[in-house]
Amino acid sequence: ATLAATPTPAPSPTPAAAKPKYGGVLRTYVPWDVLVWDLQKEPGQAYPMQYAQTAVFSRLLQWDHAKADSCGNPLVLNAAESYTYLNDRTMEVKLRPDIRFHDKPPVNGRAATAADVAFSFNRAKQVAISGSITPALKYLEKVEASGPLTVRFLFNSPYSMAPMTLLASNMVSFILPPEAGGPGPDKDYSNPDKNWIGTGPFLFKEWRPGVKIVFSRNPNYFKKGQPYLDGLEVITIPDAGTQFAAFTSGKLDMLLRAAGPIVENIRSN
Repeated sequence: ATLAATPTPAPSPTPAAAKPKYGGVLRTYVPWDVLVWDLQKEPGQAYPMQYAQTAVFSRLLQWDHAKADSCGNPLVLNAAESYTYLNDRTMEVKLRPDIRFHDKPPVNGRAATAADVAFSFNRAKQVAISGSITPALKYLEKVEASGPLTVRFLFNSPYSMAPMTLLASNMVSFILPPEAGGPGPDKDYSNPDKNWIGTGPFLFKEWRPGVKIVFSRNPNYFKKGQPYLDGLEVITIPDAGTQFAAFTSGKLDMLLRAAGPIVENIRSN
């Protein structure tokens, strides 16, 4: 018997990925207002503060958002270009060379340096931050700039969790410009209008206490072409029913942490 060859089917064309669209303001909410604006002194790091921090400031590493639901929960580079352990008590981090602070006085868009990173981490130890990051800080002896874009983290004992607990932390890994801090030895950062100048995707624009926080797009963000949004509005809405009504009426673009019955209500309508 002769077997006829089965022709190989032509591969289906892969659909082109949709190109991102620029513009618009994302409107989301928090259930209570920011209580402490100095980002290294806010003990609980509640997510109203986290919204504001990650909009304005950049972390050295961050979680891979595309794989946020995986068990690995991997880290990816952000403001850091690389990081490596030189020995069991020394970690070296190299910064990206294209990171600039927001173009606002007194910083005026200057380049971020290793000295800024060292200042930021050493200040975190100085102001005696409380909360879940405190155990990690006790391993950190000091941070020093060993070059214009090279930072060394010196530990008092071997500490392999530093990339996760320090470099990607919502509490201490943000890069602060020393000249934006207020007077005094610890350089107060509790006035967002004056002190909140970072390297992140958005600039702090306005805080209306108990009402909303507004951010505008950073045109000089180091991730070219990003962010896609023109701005963010984080509205204070304490009541779950009011949050749901604002979402279903189109006043909000996101509904977070919704209870099961609310999710079913949305699906059925």
